[in-house]
Amino acid sequence: MDPTTRARRPRTAALRLAGGPGDMAFWVAELAHRAADPGAVARAVAAIEPAAAPLLRPAAGAPPESLVALDPLRDRPYLDEDPDAAVLVDVLLTGLSRPRAEYPDSRVWAADRIDGPDDLAGRHRAVRALLDLDSIYATPECRARLEGRARYNLATEERATRG
Repeated sequence: MDPTTRARRPRTAALRLAGGPGDMAFWVAELAHRAADPGAVARAVAAIEPAAAPLLRPAAGAPPESLVALDPLRDRPYLDEDPDAAVLVDVLLTGLSRPRAEYPDSRVWAADRIDGPDDLAGRHRAVRALLDLDSIYATPECRARLEGRARYNLATEERATRG
């Protein structure tokens, strides 16, 4: 059995924020210099999104369970404290900055945190939780290139879900 098979976990709704295998592979490569162990980040992404594995070509072995278990909406690792986790969470949140027409709203990425697509209060809380952060992203690259669009998308959704 492939060692990453054991480390895979069910795909949570929040993982639908990641921009797909190609985007994930791009951001893993783009942020590799920020990670303490870029191979561990690549293995974690391959375990979370198996379709990204051929693009990443991670080294053999299982990813650290601590990385695979991260929840990008709950866990906010700091780059200087846990660089691998910070890079992984940034990769998993890149979908927040998609163009407005492609942005998956909170009905998609917060589905396991709300009481259904009509739960405006729950959706509002999920969106506010991200908007209330000093910064959505931990890495300078994501802050510079993605933060503005992500905040715009979230603010637009926040207004639509305000009760």
